[in-house]
Formats: sequence, structure tokens, C-alpha cells
Amino acid sequence: MNAKTQRARVELFLAVPDFKFHYFVPHPAYELIDATPFQGFDQGLVDTVDLLRFVPMCPTDVRELISDWIHVAQFRAFGKLSYNLLPIQIPFLEEGLRFVNAVLTCVLSNGITYVDAKRAAKRHVWPVLHLTTEDGQDSTKFADVNDNTFREYVLRVAEHILKTGDKSKEHMVPALKEIASQHYECRRNKTNLTTFNHNVTAPNEMALESIRQLVTETQALPNPRSQEGYVEAICKSADFLTRARRKALNELKGDPETILSAVLATPGYYHRNVFAARTGLDKDAQIVARVSRFVREHEGYSMKWSGQDHNLVLSPFGHGVMEIRAKEMKVFTAGLSIRAASQLAPVFRLPQLPANISWQLNRIVGCAGGVSPNRLQKLNKIVYELKTELRKFVPHEIMDRLALLQGELKIVSDWPLEWLDVDGIPCQFRFNTSRIPATPGNMLFSGLIETRERLVSRSAFDEILIIRSFSDADPLRNILERAIKMAPMTDSRSSRIRFADVKSVAELIDTLNSYNGALVIFDCHGAYNTEDLIGTLVIGEARVDPWELKGKVRIPPIVLLSACDTHSLNGSHASVANGMLVLGAITVLGTLLPVNAFASAVLISRLLLRVQEFIPIHTERFNHSLRWSEVISGMQRMSYVTDILHLLPRIGIKLDRESFEYIQLRTNNRINPYDKYWYVEFWRVLAERVGLRSADVILFAQKWCQFTESMKYIQMGNPESILIMSESVERETRPEENVLSN
Repeated sequence: MNAKTQRARVELFLAVPDFKFHYFVPHPAYELIDATPFQGFDQGLVDTVDLLRFVPMCPTDVRELISDWIHVAQFRAFGKLSYNLLPIQIPFLEEGLRFVNAVLTCVLSNGITYVDAKRAAKRHVWPVLHLTTEDGQDSTKFADVNDNTFREYVLRVAEHILKTGDKSKEHMVPALKEIASQHYECRRNKTNLTTFNHNVTAPNEMALESIRQLVTETQALPNPRSQEGYVEAICKSADFLTRARRKALNELKGDPETILSAVLATPGYYHRNVFAARTGLDKDAQIVARVSRFVREHEGYSMKWSGQDHNLVLSPFGHGVMEIRAKEMKVFTAGLSIRAASQLAPVFRLPQLPANISWQLNRIVGCAGGVSPNRLQKLNKIVYELKTELRKFVPHEIMDRLALLQGELKIVSDWPLEWLDVDGIPCQFRFNTSRIPATPGNMLFSGLIETRERLVSRSAFDEILIIRSFSDADPLRNILERAIKMAPMTDSRSSRIRFADVKSVAELIDTLNSYNGALVIFDCHGAYNTEDLIGTLVIGEARVDPWELKGKVRIPPIVLLSACDTHSLNGSHASVANGMLVLGAITVLGTLLPVNAFASAVLISRLLLRVQEFIPIHTERFNHSLRWSEVISGMQRMSYVTDILHLLPRIGIKLDRESFEYIQLRTNNRINPYDKYWYVEFWRVLAERVGLRSADVILFAQKWCQFTESMKYIQMGNPESILIMSESVERETRPEENVLSN
């Protein structure tokens, strides 16, 4: 067996869930109306946030119990081991334990949930490790938890397997007993990082502790009223985590790619102030409304108030509003901490962005939907102004650190941070960039903690479904189909592309539920209603809100939306793209603005060509697994290059057909092999062909090419977690679960 096949088999082995710890955090059942008002977190997450913050202090897998910090760091940075965490309502805890049926199960509880957690653990068919904040029998208090706690539990599980005669798990017993018997003193690394245990630094600090990095002490954040103090603390904690990761990876040969390079995060708010409607009520309600407006509109890392604001904040109702936001921030930080610990990705917390950015987003949306002959020039100017405003509020120390990174970047925000320039190009093309929306809070938290790799077989792309819904007279109806037919699909083993014309919601549901592949494309009209703030797809005569299809459809892991406004730039959380994530998609390609039908058709056809040729080359010819984020990010970069080349004649730079194709070819030949600096070659070759210096071309493009059609498309969810495997590896290993195939 060659080395690449062996590597792929190791990836499958590490994906087997039997040796992983599964953490359940039960909480009381609340109604949706009880969710927190600013960001929409379930009240149960608020009740159990200290339990959620304890998870990164625990191992992800039994193999971490016999590994030093170097190996723990390596496996996590590669995405092979990460936390399996499930917050769950108490009424569903016992059913959830039975459904997951994990061999190694941990339940965390506090004073609110202790009794119910203890009862569920006792009734479960497998031994359960009950970790709690409370005193009691058959449970371990947080203060007493250490590696031996987990070793003793692992031994209990091994004895249970032998006692019950479970043939399907007998193969685990020798490994579990060996791990339990090895009182291995894990190698720890002492750092001189002073921790602040503050929301802005906690994710990086907890990630370090999670891989057994011993920090020196904890103290209060210096200069809490100074933005510079926050930025210094954030960057210092991120630097320590980056160095620890680099040290671990340096022990390996080659240039290993991590699953996630960094997280860029900023808190969010619902589109509308839920307290605003109360302004016409009594005096106390008016105070609540005014304080909530103050909370939403402040800028920077800390809230500053004086005069009348000071009196409002210190009033009983004002203090209550501030306390609500503080609790939301704790949950937000817990989610970021779990993500940072799972993948050893430094988290760069950004300050709260100014509310007036919404006004600029509205200008962009209005201009993008206009018909003015100067629309593109206006858009270029407005987007440039937006980028300039964003850069004022994104500390340059953080941008400087991003410029040193490559690979996967996760944005946690409702703002278009994808458009921030790094090395002269938007970071959505500079990195493999994807976004987890900041609202609603429950979706945010779920997206942050869902870090498991999803193995997808190459055969899952044998059929690609395109759901089309246009009237027969609509001039857009056949544009995508024509574009696909014109693309040079040369591989004899290419995927079959199936168009399904649907004219009703019932047909849509039936079509989705009958499809078993990995990728679905929606080719139809999209709309965002500025009155009810809801995004919809036009299916037949109906406007369909995907959120309303929950529980009715089975959605593939990958969704591409070839429709307008599927995640509107100035819209609410109730978008079509978010709806697809709610339905179960792992990743969605969404659109921020109205899209050009012809350009969209070309983009989708180029992606399908990439699926049909790029994926087989990697998975079959080279026997190399491939992340979906690499597939789609490469396509986005190629589209960006094409957009720039198309824009040049409009600003006075002539480019003949031969030069156009030559520049595309040279740049694509850098993009496909994952050249980290493909854009340097692009600017160099372009400058060579137009007779200018590279620096002059870059300056010219930065002035006149601030906005392109490809910038309207963003990756959402967790595309990096989808790992596409070769069919040969799938046949050899025949995994029983966790692999999607046709």
C-alpha cells in the first residue's frame, strides 16, 4: 500500500467515532420567544455557559490520554480530532443518549440540571461519565477532574463491553484497557503568557490550556478603557497559540496544512431592535429601549458612557439590559473557545463596528439594483468607501497578522468582512474564506462547535442535482443549461447533471427527498422583502422561505444558490442561505446582492467543470483527499481574475484575446496547485502584458476594481469540514458510517 493510500486510511480511522468522547450538556427547555433579545441565544445556553466553557479542558478522544501536547496539537490542527459537543434540552436527553449511542459519553451538569443528568446517566445502556459543579454520588466535581478521571472511566467502559458480550465493540477492549493502565505523564509546556480571562482573549487562552500549555497567572486586563490595551492582549494571546501550533507542526516533515488558520470574529445584533416598539409605552420601557439602543450603537471593544447615558445605564432597568448583553457575550466567547480549542485556530476578536456602516450597505444595495449607466463606477466608489470605513475599525495589528497567514479563514460576523483587502485583494480570495453568521445566536453557536470532519466519497458527486424553477417564457430559464453545455466537460467519468424543473413547493420537497448525492444547485429567482425582512426563493408561483421546510426535506451537505439576494448584504438573519444551513446543509454558497444571470451561469458552469475534473484528478489519480473549501475557493479566485480582466477595458487598459487567455492560464496554473501567492503571479503577468510595473497595476486595480461580480458570492457554514475521499480508499476500508456515497 502506498503512502498516500495509507494516509487516507488513517484519516478514515481517525474519523471513526468509537474512540471519541461525546459531551452532552443538558439544559431546561425554553420557548423561542425566551431567546436573548440582541443576538438570539437559547436561554438554555445562557444557563449552562460555564459547563460549555469547561469542555475545552477535557480530552476530545481517548488517544489524547496517552499523547503529549505536541501530538494533541498536531491532530487537532489537522482537523482529525475535535470536540463532539451537543447542548440538548432536558426532555430529550435520554432519547439523545440512545440515538447517538456513543461508547464514550460524558454528561455535564450544574445545579439546575444535576438531578435530570444523574437520572439519564443511570438509565443509559452505556456507562456515562457525569461531570458536574455539584457534590454527589456517581459523579465527579469539576475541581476533581483530571486525566485519571477519564482513564478510570475508560476502564469501566472496557469492562462493560466484556460483561455484556457486545461483539461489535470487542475490538475496542484491548486498546481501552491499555490506555486505562498507562498512567502516562503527559508532556506539558509552560508558557509565560499572562492570561486575562476576558471575553476577547479567552478563546486563545483556553485553546492553549486545552493542549496542556501551562499559563503563568491570571490578572485583570490593563487599560480596559483603551482600545490599544484590548488589541495588545488579543494579539499576544493569538501569537502564543500560533507559536504553539507552529512548534507542533515543525516536528513534521513537509509543509502541513492546518484545517483552519484563524478566526476573525465580531459580535452581532438582530436586524431590528426588539425593544424599539416599546418606546411609546411607560417610562421604564422607554429606559430599556434607550439603553438597548446605546448597547447596539456603541463602537469599539468597551462601552463608554457619560452624562445622561451614565444615569440610564446605572438605573435598575438599564443594568438589566447590560446584564443580558454580558450573558450573550459569555455564550459567544464559549463558542469561539470551543472552536479555537478544537482546531488550534487563533481567534482575533474585532471591536464592535459602527452602526452607520448599515447606511453604507444600504447605499451599495440601492446602487447594485439600479439601472444607471454609471452604476459600476458608483459601486466601485461606494465599496471603496465601505472598505475604508471597515479598515478604520479593524486594528492594523490584526490585519498585519492576517497577512502572514495562508489557508482557511473563518469569519464570524454579519458584516461583509470578506471584502477587507489583505495583500491588495479581498480576503475572500486571499484565503479559503467562509462565514458563520453572528445571528441568530443558536445558529452561530451550532456552527462554531460543529467541527467534525464529514467524509464524502467521490461517488457522491456522480449525480449533481439542479433544481430549476422559471416560467416557460422567462428569458433566464435556459441560461445555466446553455452555459453548462458550452463548458468543455472532457472526463468520461464525469458526473451526471440532472435538471429538475419544479413548479410547486410539493414538487420541491419530493425532488430534494429523492436525491442522495452531495451537491444541489438552486437555479431560480431570489428575493428579499424589506418589510418582513425575510428572504425567499421563487418556486412556481410561490415565494418559499426555506426555514419553513425544516423537518420536511433532506438537504445535501453542499448547496449552491444561483439566485439573487440569498443572503442580502443589508438584510436580516432570515435569509435563504441561513435557511439552508438550518435545514442541514454543511456549507452554502450564498449571494449578497442581485446577480447577473449570465455571469452566474458562467460561475456555476465553471464550478461544475471543476467538480468533474479537479476532484477526480486529486482523489483518483493522486489518491489524495480534498476539502470542499479548496474546490470552491479555487473557482472563486479564477472568477475574480476573470472579472478583473473584463473590467480593464472599461477603465482604458486594452487587452487582446491572446493576452486575456494567457493571463488566465498562467494564473490558473498557480491556483490549482494551491500556490499561496498566486495573486503575485497574476499581477506580474498582467503588468508584463500591458507594459506597466506590477506596483502600478495593483494601484490601478485597487482604485478602479474595488467591486467585482465574484465578490457577491460568499461561502457560508463549514466547507473545510467536508473531506472528499477517493473511491479506491472507500472500497478498501468499507467504513460503516460517517461517509456519504451514492
